[in-house]
Amino acid sequence: MSISSTYKNNESPLNYSGGKFKILDFIHENLPQDIDTFYDVFGGGFNVGSNIFNCKKVVYNDYNNYVFALVKKLWESDYESVLRHIENRVEEFGLSYGSESYYEMRKHYNSKRPEDRNPLDLYVLILFGFQHQIRFNKKHDFNNPVGKSGLNESIKEKLLNFGKKDDRDFEFINQDFRKFSTFNFSKNDLIYCDPPYLITSAAYNDGGKRGFDGWDEKIEKEFLALLSKLNSNGVRFMLSNVIYHKDKKNEILSDWIESNNFKVKTLDSKRKEILVINY
Repeated sequence: MSISSTYKNNESPLNYSGGKFKILDFIHENLPQDIDTFYDVFGGGFNVGSNIFNCKKVVYNDYNNYVFALVKKLWESDYESVLRHIENRVEEFGLSYGSESYYEMRKHYNSKRPEDRNPLDLYVLILFGFQHQIRFNKKHDFNNPVGKSGLNESIKEKLLNFGKKDDRDFEFINQDFRKFSTFNFSKNDLIYCDPPYLITSAAYNDGGKRGFDGWDEKIEKEFLALLSKLNSNGVRFMLSNVIYHKDKKNEILSDWIESNNFKVKTLDSKRKEILVINY
């Protein structure tokens, strides 16, 4: 029996670019059964790590300070308090689908120092922003324009189901992926990585234009070198990625897989999603 057939997958209330909720069954099918700690290194909206049940502990990591703080807040807060905060902000600023009042709240949020901003205020802006994007300028002011969305029943259901409801332990950390080279992993741990895809055009690839670090060939090579080091130390990993996208091929990734003779599991989809595993 697969893990996904035993437990119900719950979708993150954060509609994060590149989220893996739709391929969770594919991930579950290729997981080892004996996991002590599951490390979600590029956690994003936490669709993967939150739905890994055959482990004792889950470590969520994301380098983006704002995403990290928001996911941690949503995970640890009770449903009623989150919903009350959202509804209070909607009433206070008169927020509605496509409303110009959105910009008043955005101005209010940006008027505060980054360390003083409430993560739940960012979540309200994301809900009412264009395509739920998380965009900041180089001054770290949130600059996503208004969208045609908001708080709905689907969002409420996701919020209700998001959070700790079983015996697993959870830890939230905010580190650059390079820091994982110093971690003391056990042979029963699993490192799951869903980094930005080098050959796609997702929002986080051009991070320099959005207030964050981008992802380029240099960083891709550094990241793969980290996985090679983990492999040489006997640490198990699973990598989500794509080798082909439209008319592009990730030659760096392809050559690395071939030179290390890693296993590749391919999901039959238009995006040609793959899982690279070393166990």
